Amino acid sequence: MNNIGETDRKYIRMQLNYQALPWLKLQSRIEIMKRNAPGKSSESGFLIYQGFQLKPNQKDLTISFRYSVFDTDSYDSRLYAFEQDVPYSFSIPAFSGRGSRFYFLFNTKINRNLSLIFRFSQTWYSDRNTISSGADAISGNAKSDLKAVLRLSF
Repeated sequence: MNNIGETDRKYIRMQLNYQALPWLKLQSRIEIMKRNAPGKSSESGFLIYQGFQLKPNQKDLTISFRYSVFDTDSYDSRLYAFEQDVPYSFSIPAFSGRGSRFYFLFNTKINRNLSLIFRFSQTWYSDRNTISSGADAISGNAKSDLKAVLRLSF
């Protein structure tokens, strides 16, 4: 039987957002957590990422990239990080276990009325050979997502 009790979580987060050049933004984060629950051993985890956003002199193009590394003791000590996504969608993955993740977002205006937004992301786990379970199970240690939006505006 699972007992109900209080869980104590402590987080430390350091984040740096920096406009390095007029066309280059940098974003770095280090997050560390520790979890204590009654009747269980303490758990900890960390998440480190580095992100880049390139916006060349042409105002019709933006390229974003982020690479993350994570290591947590279990799903109970998971960490979250918001990610940029295509319009009408969102991404806030839960980082648990041990691995890395990257995403690439390409946003361009083809002409006055037409835009293309493309996103590719992949999570690689070093501590498992199956991701998820049941009908969602993926055989292997990598999960990839691909999204594209062709937006027509008037």
